[in-house]
Amino acid sequence: MTYPNIKYSATILNSAGSEELDPEIASQFKILTCSATSCAARRRKVGLDEFATLAGLYERKEGACASEVEVEESSCLGCCKNAPCVAIEHEDFFGTVALEGMTPGEFNDNLFHNVLTDDDMNRVWACVENAIRLMAEEEE
Repeated sequence: MTYPNIKYSATILNSAGSEELDPEIASQFKILTCSATSCAARRRKVGLDEFATLAGLYERKEGACASEVEVEESSCLGCCKNAPCVAIEHEDFFGTVALEGMTPGEFNDNLFHNVLTDDDMNRVWACVENAIRLMAEEEE
């Protein structure tokens, strides 16, 4: 995959002291948090509000200085038994994508399952961040 006319600057560190994500590559990703009935009900069952996953992933991408990554609510992602779910889209692919770091079941479904805790959201963000870094390395 090549991107004409994209130039990469020298290593820049974000506020957390790690290398910044390439904004052009980051802008190609979208994180979708399911807001359908099963996912919302599961969040409520554990004492979370309906926007907890959306807000948690938004905070992580902002903390990584990756404002180009979109984080949006989605209608049902089709895996209600594993609610709440999070999916990742990339502009070069149709539908959702599987990422390194997903469990085998998640990889098969192209969705993160049971995203409830801070650790779950950290894992989702780490997978997205890793994908952005790997794609940037391929471009170099």
